[in-house]
Amino acid sequence: MPAIPALELPEFEKRRLGLTAPRSWVILAELNEEAWPHGLQHVRDAREGEAFLHGRISPGFLRQILRGLLAVRPRIISRK
Repeated sequence: MPAIPALELPEFEKRRLGLTAPRSWVILAELNEEAWPHGLQHVRDAREGEAFLHGRISPGFLRQILRGLLAVRPRIISRK
């Protein structure tokens, strides 16, 4: 388990995202602030080669992530 606040992705979420690592985590201590020059129109599915989008997480797990972020108050890192 990471030494920083994190949620481990359940196995069914990893399958939905196509992740194969034995363990995967959502780090709650930091948020990336991204600047997409053309919005999300350039996001491609991972099955189409180089990509940013691997799938969608379930609404229930998203709620867990949001509750964790509200509790931790993460540091925002600008990637602009």
